[in-house]
Amino acid sequence: MAHFVRFSVSNLAGRHLTHNVELNRDVNIFFAQNGGGKTSLLRILYSAAQNDPVSLINVPFDHAEVVIYSSAFNKEFTGTIDKSDLVRKLSLIGTGSDISKPAAQRQLSNRAFRARAGLTWNQSQPMPSEISAWQCAFLPTTRLLPAADSDEEFIRHEQTAASAEKSLAAFWQRYNARLQNTVRTIHQKGLALILHAVLTWTDTVGPASILEPRLAYIMTNAFLHNQQPPIPMPMSEEQFIAQYTNSAILQNIVSFIDAIQKEIELALAPRSQLQSLITRLFSDNKIVSIDEARIQVHTPEGEAIRIGALSSGEQQLLRIFIELVNAGESSLLIDEPELSMHIDWQQELIADMMQLNPKSQLILATHSPEIMADVSDEHIFRL
Repeated sequence: MAHFVRFSVSNLAGRHLTHNVELNRDVNIFFAQNGGGKTSLLRILYSAAQNDPVSLINVPFDHAEVVIYSSAFNKEFTGTIDKSDLVRKLSLIGTGSDISKPAAQRQLSNRAFRARAGLTWNQSQPMPSEISAWQCAFLPTTRLLPAADSDEEFIRHEQTAASAEKSLAAFWQRYNARLQNTVRTIHQKGLALILHAVLTWTDTVGPASILEPRLAYIMTNAFLHNQQPPIPMPMSEEQFIAQYTNSAILQNIVSFIDAIQKEIELALAPRSQLQSLITRLFSDNKIVSIDEARIQVHTPEGEAIRIGALSSGEQQLLRIFIELVNAGESSLLIDEPELSMHIDWQQELIADMMQLNPKSQLILATHSPEIMADVSDEHIFRL
């Protein structure tokens, strides 16, 4: 996991000054009028995390330095980039400032090619060999689903709705893939601890607290069933209860299972919080259900509502929240999160996001006073 520590950017958006900012670990809001450099700043930060300066060719700035802290390596990594140097390197490979040509895009999309051409951020110390980019998500300005006033616009509307639905589904699948890996890791660690306890067992004293026998059976049966592949329970409930009541080692094993289940519940908590939060914010005529496969929306009568048929504000909220739970302890950059949102949602957005994932670092660019209504001054930076 990684997050931004501080940055320095000179001549941002054509302004002859240098922005030096020490970032907060939790919430950071950049506030400016249109043309003030908010979007450019987010693009610079995201480029530093991806170690890919090519996307900055049309961003107005002269020089940037970005410091990122990695908790995995317990150290700070500093990257710098000069716009003039970037332009020079692109000109040497024949693209100049025009990177829109298909041939140039194919070349520049190849990370190895960019490295050979020196199209990377200059690092104060080499990035770890196993890391090509720091985990970081960026949600750019996106306006969803314009109104359809003609058949042609309706077709475009439907295509946009399908694209938005596919995008949200991809966000959700990415989050659940990580979540399933986390759960598998917890299970594997738990099984190793249980095996170690059995192999080293010498005491006859059970755990400090003993679960009610039937609850112990249900928990053990569920634990075995949730393995991949599922493991059948080797005894009946009556047999288990009789053995559990008199076996200190079985009581200890169940206590391990209890601890494992609580760790899994903690890992799954954001998904439950996400469903609760969306259910509260969405209108009364929509029921949201979330599982490991998909997000579903229904009317109270049970009629399915396509995700792509939700309002643009509801889709925007879903997109932000899903990307937020996927961010873990890393940074999430959002350009104008207020887009399409009702003013009430804007006013409570930061609080809801921090409740959903208090470990992430939020870096938002906005010109909505409502977004910042309940945010203290030390978290607000005016450009």
